[in-house]
Amino acid sequence: MDDVKNSCDVEFVCTAGDGCEPRIFRLKQQMPSDEFAPLFSDAWTGSVVWACSYLFSRKLESLDLTGQTVLELGAGCGLCGLIACAQSNARVVSTDQTNIVPLVQQNVAANLSKEEAARFRTLPLSWGTGVDSFLQVEHNSSFDVIIASDVINPIYGQESWKLLADTISRLSSCDSQIYLAYQHRGPNGTKISAAVSHFEPSATTALDSLLGSIAALDPLLNAFWKHCANANLVCTCVQQLGEGKPGSSCFLMTYAHSTQSDAA
Repeated sequence: MDDVKNSCDVEFVCTAGDGCEPRIFRLKQQMPSDEFAPLFSDAWTGSVVWACSYLFSRKLESLDLTGQTVLELGAGCGLCGLIACAQSNARVVSTDQTNIVPLVQQNVAANLSKEEAARFRTLPLSWGTGVDSFLQVEHNSSFDVIIASDVINPIYGQESWKLLADTISRLSSCDSQIYLAYQHRGPNGTKISAAVSHFEPSATTALDSLLGSIAALDPLLNAFWKHCANANLVCTCVQQLGEGKPGSSCFLMTYAHSTQSDAA
């Protein structure tokens, strides 16, 4: 995996593209000392590039987002949004809480070319209640692609899962592609990894069986899926991304707006 230079700086080596030279992204993780938040606060979790973001960024290298409008939720240090912008001719709107936005902007300035930066916006967005304020600035009520990494976390509180589902639903359409990268940090990581790695997405019944198995092993994700159902969102695919710490499981979930047949 990508080298960690010191406690505040990390590198991600982007290797996508045949015959392309590797491109190194160097990101600051820590906000200025007078802004750095207490341990395990929302701001603290947003100022670290977690393993799930590395793995999702590797996946983003292979996605063709050319000409798409991409919304990043819970950007943190902004790695996933940076890769999405740099790898395709996409317009990226990267969002997080107001106190995290300067960190993303710093990493944009350090890593993107002038042309790339012109396609990248960083805006504050509080899930749920902040959507109206966001739309007053962005003027785009539906994005082609929505990406988020490691945003389903008990640190943010149970209410955040409902607000996240509602925000995704409101800022997407039936044609949107929705990708959520997730890391299970509980005791069942090995079991979940085994279930996902053996998944064959050839039949709806196979997906239903997998989702049922994961729901039984991960109460947090099960709770989030219930909020998704209320927001007319349905998980359509699950892909293994890799492992964070030993025993944990990182996987990518694709979502879409549900139809009447899905609800049935």
